[in-house]
Amino acid sequence: MLPFKSVRFNLCLVDPPHFRFGHFLFDALRLVALSLETLGHSCTLTRNRLERRAINLIAGGHLATDTTLLDELADLGQPYVVLQTEVIHERTVNREKDQSARFEQVFLPLLQRATAVWESAETNLAPLRQLGIDAAFLRYGYHPGLEEIRFKAERDLDFLFFGSLTPRRQAVLQRLTELGYRVASCFDDAALFRNDLIARSELLLTIRQSDAMAHLPQGRILYAVTNRALVAGESGLEQDALADVFLWTQQPDVVEFLRQCRARPDRRALADSFHDRLAQRPMAQSLAPVVEATCARL
Repeated sequence: MLPFKSVRFNLCLVDPPHFRFGHFLFDALRLVALSLETLGHSCTLTRNRLERRAINLIAGGHLATDTTLLDELADLGQPYVVLQTEVIHERTVNREKDQSARFEQVFLPLLQRATAVWESAETNLAPLRQLGIDAAFLRYGYHPGLEEIRFKAERDLDFLFFGSLTPRRQAVLQRLTELGYRVASCFDDAALFRNDLIARSELLLTIRQSDAMAHLPQGRILYAVTNRALVAGESGLEQDALADVFLWTQQPDVVEFLRQCRARPDRRALADSFHDRLAQRPMAQSLAPVVEATCARL
């Protein structure tokens, strides 16, 4: 429990119509919301809807296509916080240079006017400072409220990848299939169906999107390890906090590494040990000082 009064937060996801990637933030947003409640605060979850009687915590703000969100926040006339989740590089988000006008006109003002910016990637702190944004570093961790998967007695899948199927990722999955492994993938399946696939799988894969975008998908790995799934694949940027809870390689032949991981007889015990290690890093513990500093500004 924090030493000051409880605060009501509304964690609002900016999720434009026909955008198919917003669901990748769902588990991370649940983690933040649950951890805020563990700290004694309240937190609602909304999609594209601000709350007048709450401190709005904006996630996915980089997806705002025009100044409507800025205008709505200005109309509310109350403090808000930005939960920053994407790669910041040379005044771009996720290296999308064709979206530079939107960055300058919408996302940057959103960051600049916020009471606080919470950032989970240390490599983003310096680029944000160059933009005049003094972001607070928030390291993600464990919350028992996300433990919800019960594995099948018979696991009929060797490997599962969930995420966007870029050419790099498709090539790895194709090679594994050609070697005779039972491989599945899913992109925007509802959690009901995605989690059933996880429950059927021996290993969950983490594969870089591309050479240029080599950041580790922290939210997806955290969710998997929290649920005692064994994750294996490529290393990535920002992996220091998770390097000891999944199996990874820096070698170019990730397929051979994955074959070795699948052959390990200690897979289940290893998954349990990784879960227990992660459980020693509660998200609420790392969130507490960030929330305290933010509340001091309100």
